[in-house]
Amino acid sequence: MIKVSKRGFCEDDKRWFSNKEIIRLKKAQEEIRYLIDRDYKMASVVTFVGDRYQFSIR
Repeated sequence: MIKVSKRGFCEDDKRWFSNKEIIRLKKAQEEIRYLIDRDYKMASVVTFVGDRYQFSIR
C-alpha cells in the first residue's frame, strides 16, 4: 500500500504555484529529466536545478 501524505496550505503557495511559477517548474522538470536520463544522481540533480531556479525548499 502506498502512503499518501499531504501538507497543509500555506499562504505563500499562491506565489509559489502561480501560473508564472508553474512555467518555471515545468522547465526545471525538463532539465531534471534530461540529467537523470544521462545517469546523474537524483539528489545532485535536484539540488543543482533547484539552486539554478532558486526554488524554495517548500
